[in-house]
Amino acid sequence: MPRKAKEETTYDDGRISFSPPGWLNTGLDILNYIIGGPSPGLPFGRLIRISGPPGVGKSSLAEHIAAEYLKNESGDVLLFEGEGKNHLEGYIKTAFGIADLKRLIGYRPPTLGSLWQQIENLSYEKDEGLWIIDSLSSFGEPDSKENKAGNMEIKPLTENQRLGLEAVKNTDVMKRGLYRRIADKKILIISINHLRDSIGYSGKHEPGGTANYYQSTIDMRLKSKQVIEDKAKDLVLGQDVEIEIVKNMVGPPFKKAIIPLYYGLGFDNCESIVNLCIKKGVLFGGGGWWKLENTEDAKKYRKYEVTKMLEEDQLLKRELLKRVLEGGSDE
Repeated sequence: MPRKAKEETTYDDGRISFSPPGWLNTGLDILNYIIGGPSPGLPFGRLIRISGPPGVGKSSLAEHIAAEYLKNESGDVLLFEGEGKNHLEGYIKTAFGIADLKRLIGYRPPTLGSLWQQIENLSYEKDEGLWIIDSLSSFGEPDSKENKAGNMEIKPLTENQRLGLEAVKNTDVMKRGLYRRIADKKILIISINHLRDSIGYSGKHEPGGTANYYQSTIDMRLKSKQVIEDKAKDLVLGQDVEIEIVKNMVGPPFKKAIIPLYYGLGFDNCESIVNLCIKKGVLFGGGGWWKLENTEDAKKYRKYEVTKMLEEDQLLKRELLKRVLEGGSDE
């Protein structure tokens, strides 16, 4: 049976015991399911990390969560973006039909130091909000040196120097108690981290060092599985994205789900439910045809037909989710 929410539930992540002041529904039922907390979604008062290689849908996932926040909560969405453009606004208007974006506020800190200083200041002033850092690797940190004329000369750091400085900046602000200050507030911080291969380095670069990983309550690792395409029209429509919960302080870790991401439209909630129902044997059949009931005379449907039925019938969607939660065979 699914666990019921308990307001008095307290967690201990090794640094601080906390009782979330609330939960933010991600808008993706399967993502809520693999997070596995006592309430659907992400806990307020914590840091959530979304990591993965470039182009895998990290920003799109954060944007999906932001749209749900704007629909269901009263605070502001603060976007800290170092790339000099706000791609979030147009996406939310197009994919979610949210026209009033006065509560979506963009910040352009020029350096990592100013980014963390701004977040630290806001943690004293604000009591609610969704704060998205997209992404740590997009913020610069120049090295200032005085030249012979007495003027300050700005020289860019090398990649290794910048990565090291990112780690120092992250750790400093966390040592000053940022996450203790927001622990009892309805503030959720989402940090997007690019994982990049490096020549001569065994493993992945972690912009910001390991501070974000250790301080995060949930770390979602994204990976592209396959391209979604319309072969008849020779068009690439999107990609199937595997989301793995590699760290989880509110439920069991290492659960995975594959959620379709359509370019310009976002993640498809209903199709991801159908995928999991097929995986767990909640839908019956095979060979591209699926039945809602395991009887001989039950009508068969194509996968896209079941997806459309879930979009139009909330009762059916809840019924299939109930079957997944109460039964089904885990692989």
